[in-house]
Amino acid sequence: MLLETSRPLPDWREHFRIALESELDLGAPTLDAVAARLVLSPRTLQRKLSEHGTTWRAEVDTARYQRARRLLAQDLPVDTIAARLGFTDDRALRKAFHRWSGHSPGRERRRLTRTDRFVAPADLGREIVRS
Repeated sequence: MLLETSRPLPDWREHFRIALESELDLGAPTLDAVAARLVLSPRTLQRKLSEHGTTWRAEVDTARYQRARRLLAQDLPVDTIAARLGFTDDRALRKAFHRWSGHSPGRERRRLTRTDRFVAPADLGREIVRS
């Protein structure tokens, strides 16, 4: 009898996103730090991202946006969220959040925390608007 407990191995983008998330835990992620985690040169990392149809900035924006939405759902203050995401202040986060979503973090928090609507944690990163 074969057990169905095995999972597919993560692909390169999953490894990259794990490394990016780890750097985001430390504050503002840098290309050099993520490349070092992946044992790549920064230029090779940029090239691999390009081969996958994305850029460093797009990936950082996506990771920050997803994390911001999770933190907003936890009802943390915007200045705390800004610091955790590596922004210089809450104004920088507000500006970036508006660029990502078209509205303010406060509006997103209200949308995420409405009692008549449940948002599963896995769904928090699915709506990304790229500029």
